[in-house]
Amino acid sequence: MTEVIKEIADIAMSVIAVISVILLVISLLLKKSGNKKLQAKGEELASIQEELSKVSLSAKSILNYILEFMQQAEENVNFSGADKKKWVIMQVKEACNNAGIPLDQQELEENIEKLISFSKQVNPPQKQIEESEEYKEEKGNE
Repeated sequence: MTEVIKEIADIAMSVIAVISVILLVISLLLKKSGNKKLQAKGEELASIQEELSKVSLSAKSILNYILEFMQQAEENVNFSGADKKKWVIMQVKEACNNAGIPLDQQELEENIEKLISFSKQVNPPQKQIEESEEYKEEKGNE
C-alpha cells in the first residue's frame, strides 16, 4: 500500500516541481523586461513559486511521516485500531514540530482516515477475502 501511495505522491510532486520551474522561468523573464508593471508581476510570481516549493516539500515530508508511522503502527499487533491512529497522530505531530513544519491536526486526522480507508480497499482483511465470491470459487476449484 505505501508503495502505491508514495508513487502517486512522487508523481504529484513532480507535477508541482514542473509548475514551479515554469513559474520561475516566467518570473525571471518578466523581471528582465523593461516594463515596471511586468517586473512587479515577475516579483509576485517569484514569491508564489517560492511558497509553492515550500508547501510541496512540507506536504511530501508530512506524507512520508504518516506512511512511516502507519507502517510502524501496523507492525504492533497489540494496539487497537483507534490506539494505532492516536499513536500515528502523536508521532507525526512530534516529527513535524521537530522539523518546523506547520500542521493542521484536523486535516492530519482526515488524511489518516483516508489512507486507512484506501489501505483497507487495497489490502482487505483476511475475513473479507475469505467471504468474497472469487475466493470461494478458487477454493472450490482446488
